[in-house]
Amino acid sequence: MLYNTDKYQTAHQPEKLYLQLDKCNYSVGDTLWFKAYLFNAATMGASNKSRIAYIELSDESNIVQVRKLVVMDNGLGWGCIPLSPRDFPEGGYTLRAYTQWMRNFDESLIFKQQFYVSDLNQNHWLINIGTTIVDNKAKLHMQLYQPNKQLVSNQLMQLGIRQGDRVLQWEKMQTTSPLGMLDLDIAMLNKPETRYAYLQKAVNVSGAGILGTNAKKLDSKWPEYKFPIITPRPEKTDVQFMPEGGYMVNGILTTVGFKAIDENGMGVDVTGKIINAATQQEIVNFKSVYKGIGSFKFTPQANISYR
Repeated sequence: MLYNTDKYQTAHQPEKLYLQLDKCNYSVGDTLWFKAYLFNAATMGASNKSRIAYIELSDESNIVQVRKLVVMDNGLGWGCIPLSPRDFPEGGYTLRAYTQWMRNFDESLIFKQQFYVSDLNQNHWLINIGTTIVDNKAKLHMQLYQPNKQLVSNQLMQLGIRQGDRVLQWEKMQTTSPLGMLDLDIAMLNKPETRYAYLQKAVNVSGAGILGTNAKKLDSKWPEYKFPIITPRPEKTDVQFMPEGGYMVNGILTTVGFKAIDENGMGVDVTGKIINAATQQEIVNFKSVYKGIGSFKFTPQANISYR
């Protein structure tokens, strides 16, 4: 009976697919290169269950523009997607990757990543984007630069959030700080849905209004900036522990490396502690050093469970 149970679990273990891209963002006319890694979700070893991975690239309206089949060999595959100007104009896109076997399990196993394709022929600012989450509230931080890397300070901007053609949130016009910063409170979602933040330059118009007071309007000479909002859920953070040499041995001081990534595959800083499961005694605490990566020293003891 034990043999049959083990055989059943081996045959029905889920898979996990991860795509490594050559860039974070692209320009119109670029080529998107990727490498695919297919894992056994239980052991994180290379999976040979599926021989074909499906790669889909969809636009902001969730319409699939390209679907590719990638042959997987011992858990590895690679390919490219040309971003031609005709098929991929400026805008946000979502990359999905999965196997047919993965469709039998939860949607969370399917790889998803958002990125932006920009048109370098237009007059653009550079925008540095980040998201912080405190007490289950998310705030979007933006810092604007000119092409020469000078800060865009004291500039009036209109902000908004959309999902497809639907407007989710409009903010009153804001002025960038002396450091070119803008902040926007955004709602947390239970599911990682594709949303885009929109920015557009605005100007003051003198002599407008009933009493001749100043009014504000959008500057039609400047393009509308849009970029995907990524608000990973903290409870979906994946922390991997990697002991030196691959194993922890009773009574031997071991260096244990760790890496924490969010549901979008990005490194996220974490703090934590190892405790004795029976006595609740804290054994060691740890903190990531850079983008979720760090290490700590630990001496395991036999017949003791740790949490």
